[in-house]
Amino acid sequence: MISFFHYLLLVLLLLRPQEVVPALAGVPVVQVTMLMALTSWLFTRDKGLELPPFRVLLLLVGVMCLGVGVNGWWGGMPGVVTELAPAIAIFLVAGVASRDIRTFNGTAGVLVACSMLLVWHSQVQMATGIGPISEIKPVDGRPYYVGTLADPNDLGQLFAMSLALATYLLGRQQHWLRRLAMLGIMGWLGYGIVLTDSRGALLSAVAVLGVAGMQRFGKIAVLTGAALSVPVLLTATRLGQLNPDEESAAGRVEAWYEGLQMLREHPLFGVGYRNFTDHYYLTAHNFLVLPMAELGLLGFPLWLALVWYTVRYTWWIAYGPHADWPTELAPAALAELKAGQALMLVLLAFGISSFFLSQSFKFQIFLLMGLAVARFMAASRVLPDPPTYRLSSDLPKIALNAAVVIVVMYVVVRVLL
Repeated sequence: MISFFHYLLLVLLLLRPQEVVPALAGVPVVQVTMLMALTSWLFTRDKGLELPPFRVLLLLVGVMCLGVGVNGWWGGMPGVVTELAPAIAIFLVAGVASRDIRTFNGTAGVLVACSMLLVWHSQVQMATGIGPISEIKPVDGRPYYVGTLADPNDLGQLFAMSLALATYLLGRQQHWLRRLAMLGIMGWLGYGIVLTDSRGALLSAVAVLGVAGMQRFGKIAVLTGAALSVPVLLTATRLGQLNPDEESAAGRVEAWYEGLQMLREHPLFGVGYRNFTDHYYLTAHNFLVLPMAELGLLGFPLWLALVWYTVRYTWWIAYGPHADWPTELAPAALAELKAGQALMLVLLAFGISSFFLSQSFKFQIFLLMGLAVARFMAASRVLPDPPTYRLSSDLPKIALNAAVVIVVMYVVVRVLL
């Protein structure tokens, strides 16, 4: 039952029928679904609450609430929990529901299917000047949707993440006709990325196809393909305009600088959750700078800890010592290895595109965190020598990583300005 609510919540958060279908206006479908999903989660055994990410999340929400209060709005503390509720719910539910490899595969299918529908919406929107579902007009010749996808770059990021999942689903197909259909789906998603004209999404797609191709065909084939395709991309897309002096890029770098200034002026708690635009007219346009500025030195390491565990869990599954001898793995262990490599590709797509986007607190990153927790718990039972992580011993390393990230971003900004 929890898998059904997990799928339904994903569809509601991505396609937002409650916002684009007049008959559903005002109907609390997301809230009801979220409540049912969390109820199912409560009655599920072995939630994995002993793992560090759950305690980190609790600490993070507490620090975020304090940060809002310290910055002058104690009455806004409950609002932090309310706004984060869908993201927290998807983290908790995905962490349990997707532990079954079949549900993980189903999640990949739901994301790809939703993305395919949104590519169609984008294509019609661009061809006719208005969206067939949302009745939204393109902005600056680029498509977008509603909710967390109300920006062409966010839409492109979703397509790039789904492209990574489609490469995984392609590898699972045995019949040539199904493989051909999956290749067509990958082409459709690639077309959607081109429609969004998002440089971050294009870079993500190139990276995803490069890594996936290297795993399957080797370095020589990938380098040959890159030599043929990259010049075309540079001339036919906005990738050729990617330089610090270009207006859009310059605006992002300026926002990064302002974010670092906010951290300097409000070092402990930052400027408070969702207060970045109260101090600067643009958002941070970087998923690292935004939590630095809004959460400060107390909250940013906790936020980074969630990302750190997500990457560490997934990396061990995908590229741990067992990855050197896949033919000796049992079928269940091999399935976990392939799923981990797929999730690593999705994290790659998300990370590259998020470097230019303010995705730090949106449900997409919490979904990836939940999927990583689920896969780690499942893989630990079938793969040899699973690592043990303890928050008490990991926090010093995470705090050091947070300091390094801040220094690196400072150097990057100083070089680019």
